[in-house]
Amino acid sequence: LRAHANIAEAMRQNAYLQKEITAARTLYNDTVATWNQDIFAWPTKQIVAAKAGYTTRIPFTASQEVKVAARSNFFHA
Repeated sequence: LRAHANIAEAMRQNAYLQKEITAARTLYNDTVATWNQDIFAWPTKQIVAAKAGYTTRIPFTASQEVKVAARSNFFHA
């Protein structure tokens, strides 16, 4: 029964962390999208970005293989 409680707690924590990761990834990707739009805004931001050497950023993505591996390794420490 104690092991069952520990597994249930681990699964609850995992669900919480997944929600936090999703929220952080969404915020990051929204910020990257805004950044990428801003450095091409004509004329002021584009000129400043070019002079400062600013470039576009790549949004965060995870491959399907990484997602599957993360799920399969949850209970293997």
